[in-house]
Amino acid sequence: MSSTVRLSVSSVAAAAGTLALGLALILRHRTRARKQKPSVGFIFDLDGTLLDFEGASHDALNAPLLRFGKHVDWRLHASICGKPAHAWSKEILEALNVTEISPEQYAEEWHDYILRAFPTMRLLPGALSIVERAQNRYGHSVVAIATSSERKNFDAKMSFHPHLVAHIDQVVTGDEIPRGKPNPDIFIEAARRIGVPPSRCIVFEDSPAGALGGKRAGCLVVAIPDDRMVGIESAFQVADVVVRSLEEIDDTALDGLVARVTVE
Repeated sequence: MSSTVRLSVSSVAAAAGTLALGLALILRHRTRARKQKPSVGFIFDLDGTLLDFEGASHDALNAPLLRFGKHVDWRLHASICGKPAHAWSKEILEALNVTEISPEQYAEEWHDYILRAFPTMRLLPGALSIVERAQNRYGHSVVAIATSSERKNFDAKMSFHPHLVAHIDQVVTGDEIPRGKPNPDIFIEAARRIGVPPSRCIVFEDSPAGALGGKRAGCLVVAIPDDRMVGIESAFQVADVVVRSLEEIDDTALDGLVARVTVE
């Protein structure tokens, strides 16, 4: 790694540390300020749902394999979305019959590449709007992020998007739960932290693994598939609602989702 890269990674890490402290203070303040038990919970995946992550991730998945003449296409990429690194690295190497590197080394090289791409990642259309409305439109709603990313990576990515973090009440990362998506653990834990039963939570996910995990947790699931992810359309049949973009969810649509989980 060059000195330029080391400087970049160091800068990202420092910013992430500052963000982590700020987020912790925000969460403590909101917990103390809340006087009434929340009635609805919004749980958002991060990568591919709120953050335009998958394009950079696709390049990062391929970069370590170029020297072996192998290539991850979008169909294979789609099959591993939402899964933790120890799972997807093994699955890709097995699918492409790559034995020259271990899953651990592959994941590490992916991570080194993707870390340098964090500053270029933008929020997806409609992401900030829906998070703001989820937090403010309803009297006693709470907002969580449930991401397969490790905490240090979440903090690094969000250091470039403090305006999004300002509307988040709780965050659960992949290294904080025993089993990754499509298991329900991360959504159950997110619901626990925000103090809302899973049956009163709405999950927003871009991956089949995440959508299935949300349903297994007992949540209402809104799927937002990435148009580049081919061959997995049927995998989203498990979702309660499928949209092409968060921008499709206007106030009326959001009210309708809330009504579905709060009806007595």
